[in-house]
Amino acid sequence: MPNRGPDAILSLAATIGPNSIGSVLLSDHCYNRTNDGIPPPPANMPMFEHDGDERSGQYRFVGLNYPYTGPLCHYPMGGPRRQVGEWAKGRLKWYARQQHAPETRPGP
Repeated sequence: MPNRGPDAILSLAATIGPNSIGSVLLSDHCYNRTNDGIPPPPANMPMFEHDGDERSGQYRFVGLNYPYTGPLCHYPMGGPRRQVGEWAKGRLKWYARQQHAPETRPGP
């Protein structure tokens, strides 16, 4: 039976992206969450969906170019969660900073 644990997921993410296993953070490659310093998709090569509440640490591998539909949320340290974009069938509508109108960026 193949290894499906955290090491296998990190290894796969490192193989797909430009990271070494020790530098892969699953939260940096999510369709539904982002943090400061993470480039917007598709540059961050999303391949995971975060499951559970914001501190669950549970991720589901769905793959690159997944037709994800749902919100993209930012979880600033010490601040409330806020929605910064919306995916629809693999295409991201990224909300620009408050002073700008929303912009649309193609998904991966």
